[in-house]
Amino acid sequence: MTTVAEPAARGPEGDGPVEIPRRRVRWVLGGAVLVALALGLVQLGTDSLWVDDGFTLTHTSLPWDRFWQVVGEHEMNAVAYSTLMFGWVRLGDGEWWLRLPSVLFAVGAVPVVFLLGRRLFDERVGLTAASLLAVNAFVVEYAHEARTYAFTMLVVSTSMLLLVRYVQHPARGRWWAWVAVTAVVPHAHFFGLLAVGAQVVALLARGRLPTPRRGLVAGYAAVAVSALPIAVFLAAGGDQGQVDNAPALTPVRFVGAFARLVGNGGPLLLALAGVAIAVALWDAVGRLRDERGVGSERSWAFVLLVAWVAVPVLTVAALSPVKPLFGARWFLLTAPALALLTAVGAWRLPRRAAIGLLGAIVVVSLAATAAFYPRDAHDDFRAATRYVLDRAEPGDAIVFQPWFTRVTFTNYADRRPDERDRLVPLDPAPDWGEWLLIDEPPDLTAERADTLIDGHDRVWVLERAGTEDAPQADDAATMARALEARGFSPVDEQSFPGLDVTLYEAG
Repeated sequence: MTTVAEPAARGPEGDGPVEIPRRRVRWVLGGAVLVALALGLVQLGTDSLWVDDGFTLTHTSLPWDRFWQVVGEHEMNAVAYSTLMFGWVRLGDGEWWLRLPSVLFAVGAVPVVFLLGRRLFDERVGLTAASLLAVNAFVVEYAHEARTYAFTMLVVSTSMLLLVRYVQHPARGRWWAWVAVTAVVPHAHFFGLLAVGAQVVALLARGRLPTPRRGLVAGYAAVAVSALPIAVFLAAGGDQGQVDNAPALTPVRFVGAFARLVGNGGPLLLALAGVAIAVALWDAVGRLRDERGVGSERSWAFVLLVAWVAVPVLTVAALSPVKPLFGARWFLLTAPALALLTAVGAWRLPRRAAIGLLGAIVVVSLAATAAFYPRDAHDDFRAATRYVLDRAEPGDAIVFQPWFTRVTFTNYADRRPDERDRLVPLDPAPDWGEWLLIDEPPDLTAERADTLIDGHDRVWVLERAGTEDAPQADDAATMARALEARGFSPVDEQSFPGLDVTLYEAG
């Protein structure tokens, strides 16, 4: 393998390394880690589980054979995260415990970004980027969800760090570390493949820089082999509607995605971070012009960060007219790159301007994080389930619309089995404890709705709000018409964040 000398850490001004005392580095980095941990732990168990959290808990609580049945038939996306959670939920299933791994993944990304920033630029950039990531409200939001997004961000960031270490100073151990982590990336989330693609794009741009090409080709071949099950799964139609409600691409949504990724602080934070990123890009263009291409590790560092952001975002944007996919949460894996670009661009400014700009970014980021905590839960299944069970009578029926709302309702209902068993699930129909996640019911036609309610005097309808564009959008109206035709009328209606509960009773 070709050996490349370790790059000297140089300041953004290019006038030599930025020397920071070791003790200060430890204190600042440790402070950023503690801030990220504190922001993640605040109100971690306050919100009810929502649909996606409930799916994670239900899936990972299944016996081992049924867990893999669901993976193979429906849910191979994020299988690495699900497998980790399979063991985790054996130790507890409370809201805070279920979400704690996501907090730890988000916290873990902070030192990784520091190490990457130090290697690509210098310690000052690394510390700044790590601090920006720690207070990023969008990262905090997904640290509060029992889903794979924070895990994917951590795995992608680690893969980027290990790639840079291997490319700049090839060694067999570094190759194995990079390949092992990068092989996990597609299994953390399918969109992780786009981050792998960003690596390839950046490596192709290295030009005349020393590059261990044979090792890289072998490494990506190994990653491709590890991703073959995903290709088979997709070719077999295993992706059964998980992105059916994904938003379409619009100019507002495109800009809005970046507003969320830099810290979810609205136009003000986007403008502040945008100034720093624009300076970084201006610096990169100047370097590439002066070097007539990528002629230094420093200029390649910019290429890598830009590719890290551009390849996922632009690829999904290009696909969105055919299949709407433009959801900001899927781009969380690019947040570290944006933090690094913001940091390096800010420190290209005069010192006082840099400190002022970064201070404003941190203040607005913390304000955005503070505004995150008092919001309503996505779906307050905890309160809705309690409401139904407190008022249910033996023989009452319940209908779930859309059908997958049964998942999280069941998580809470199972904690009160005596009250739960008063209810007869109509749609989906299997008895409590016998329904599997892949058991999607048939379409709800007028005839089927009439058959379902036959023989019942009281029917509860749990409907998720905001599903007007979902494939099941007409189910509520279909069921309401069938109930009305049978002489039912609503006698109890209650709304909760994200959910509506209605009790129909025969006249």
